[in-house]
Amino acid sequence: MTYLFLFSRYFLAAVFAVAALAKLRNLAGTRQALIEFGISGWLARRAALLLPASELACAAGLIPPVTAKLAALALAVLLTIFTAAIGLNLLRGRRPSCACFGAVNSSPIGPQTILRNLVLLAMAGCGATGRLGFGASAALTGEITSPMPVILAILAATMAATTWLAFHLLRQNGRLMIRLEAVEAKLGIDPPHARPPAGLPVGTAAPSFFVEQMPGHKISSRDLLDTPLPVLLVFTGSNCGACEALYADFARWHSEERSRLLVVPIVSGPAAGIRAQTEAHGFTNVFLPSGSNVADLFLAAATPSAVLLRGAKVASPLAEGVEAIRQLASDTLARAMPALSMGHPVPALQVKDLNGKPFEVASLLGHRTVLLFWSTTCGYCSQMLDDIKMWERQRSHAAPELIVVSAGSLAENRAQSFRSRVLLDGEFIVGDALGSSGTPSALLIDESARIASEVQVGAQEVLALLEAATPVAAIRQEEAIR
Repeated sequence: MTYLFLFSRYFLAAVFAVAALAKLRNLAGTRQALIEFGISGWLARRAALLLPASELACAAGLIPPVTAKLAALALAVLLTIFTAAIGLNLLRGRRPSCACFGAVNSSPIGPQTILRNLVLLAMAGCGATGRLGFGASAALTGEITSPMPVILAILAATMAATTWLAFHLLRQNGRLMIRLEAVEAKLGIDPPHARPPAGLPVGTAAPSFFVEQMPGHKISSRDLLDTPLPVLLVFTGSNCGACEALYADFARWHSEERSRLLVVPIVSGPAAGIRAQTEAHGFTNVFLPSGSNVADLFLAAATPSAVLLRGAKVASPLAEGVEAIRQLASDTLARAMPALSMGHPVPALQVKDLNGKPFEVASLLGHRTVLLFWSTTCGYCSQMLDDIKMWERQRSHAAPELIVVSAGSLAENRAQSFRSRVLLDGEFIVGDALGSSGTPSALLIDESARIASEVQVGAQEVLALLEAATPVAAIRQEEAIR
């Protein structure tokens, strides 16, 4: 038994020392693991430092016999908390990656994780219940009294019975919670203590920042976001193992989807290491933070995480973790459907005008119509507002009708005072259905309510479409009458 206690102490000291150092070496991965276990970003940032510090202190405390029992007891408490958190996540059907040993061992949790923790918990309990004797040999080995094996056997049996009972109680509770969440989702009831969405609130103006392209070219956020496409900002780190799983996605999105989505990976870390990592995956279009930490500006506490921007506005909560980022990109691309082919009928879509009256887009019969996809918060739209109003004032009778399909509040749209009809489409339903990737953009509909042009993106292209949609012969006829 003497050797068992001695082995337990030194084995636990080595295991938790390695675990603590690995966590400290990869703080970003530790924060992400804590977030995936359900801890808020603010708390995860602090716990990512406190947890390895506690493990390191316990590991050091196991070495001197005087503090060994106290350190073993502290480790038993930590392992009990870890095991409970893992069990709850498994009962909820979630399998986040456990960075229990940092970069040394990071994999999705499962029953084997609980089994491993129970073995370590038994060893910690063994060290916590051992009674140190007196004398030189006892001080080195921690000898125990003769009744101790019986006590340990009783404790082990009690722990096994308690673990079995707790597991089945938590399993039953997990089933009830899953059913309750399904009922709440069906009824549209928000959980009373649901964690608020991470990151900046949707609709907030994107903070100003600077980044450097890999060759050393400094770029401002204004230049980077100067596009009508949705922009996916992805925050990663060169020392983040999970982040590397996204590099192949970056390459695929950049090569296959760049006409519908602009992906901007912002990677923190040494430039040389980042270059080697990205080149190995066939993707080098990444950016480095310049000056302030861009991730902090968007309240991104861990890597990898991402946020979607439209028109320099936050368009999604913060997506945290590899799968959440992939889902955000997938949802964005699914909404940005390919443009309908020429001659295709306009789909049946209904939105409301400024007076709250429903309007069927498919009812555009008998008139050539240009649908202008607009947003009151889009800077590029604001820059061409005067040009559109001038076109409205000088519009000839042969020119197409103009219908503005706009995102933004009712008050903001009324304040822009278009002469043309304005339809409110805050969720960009019409634009997504007709293949528009952002604002400003426009599409021509013919007299039979069929697609008569490609989607034109950008101010110059929109104005050119308005001019091209007016028959030249009709304009000359009007000029002759005048």
